[in-house]
Amino acid sequence: DYNVGRYVDYIVCDELESLQHSHVKNIKLVKDNTMLVFTTDSLYIVRDYNNCLHPVKFDSYYDSMKNAHSVVEAAGYIWLCTAEKLTQLEITKSGIAHVNSFSCRDLSKHNEQASSLYVKDNFLYIRINSGCIRYLLEENGMLNMERTDYYNFNSLNPYIPQNTSGKIIVDNKNTIWCTSRVGLLEISNTSGIMKAKVHSRESFNVTSVNSNFISTVFIDSFNNIWVGTWGRGLNYKSLSMPIFGTISDNYDKGDFGIKGAFVKDVDKDS
Repeated sequence: DYNVGRYVDYIVCDELESLQHSHVKNIKLVKDNTMLVFTTDSLYIVRDYNNCLHPVKFDSYYDSMKNAHSVVEAAGYIWLCTAEKLTQLEITKSGIAHVNSFSCRDLSKHNEQASSLYVKDNFLYIRINSGCIRYLLEENGMLNMERTDYYNFNSLNPYIPQNTSGKIIVDNKNTIWCTSRVGLLEISNTSGIMKAKVHSRESFNVTSVNSNFISTVFIDSFNNIWVGTWGRGLNYKSLSMPIFGTISDNYDKGDFGIKGAFVKDVDKDS
């Protein structure tokens, strides 16, 4: 509770006893007070009733989704993505229903794995080894298998390796931003021409990103982009400006900073 600065324990019902002894890796809150809880061993889908967690009925089949790297919502459906499989679920008051499953290798059209998922303006973006592929989402929430756009990052910019992986995000101008180990990737459409730019570390430029090992990326409601690095803290900039600032590991020195230089993820509160 941010207002009073204290934590509140959930009461876990007897059916979820195993969850109390599990290592929780990630939590995703979706509609109808439903949470997807990812542990090292399983995926729990639970619902909050007055601070008491109860299981949502679903088939054990969904246990295969415990390694999902992305969970997004679109048109009333939940999409979970692992390296090999994209699954579409519908959450109802009575439980959770399977709608569709797709092979990521088939969706990529190049027999490639997926490493991230994002939804923007009725398009589903899938980050694959060679770049990304974009599918149109119909008004009924289904994938339009005929309407696709494929972007090969290496073809757009030879400095980008032929195989990359990591998070993908799309801004309000439909510019694609991706993490990588060679810097922050920016894929944009200028007058119908696709271009790929790599924001990499420049030794004598303090306004560049301070690391090429980009671990995560996030865009806030004020059009600022936040760039997490693995070992050099957090970078940030306005999407309308070319220069980056840095928030580094200065927490213990009393300066404005963060505690730790390895940033795994960035997200917003409610």
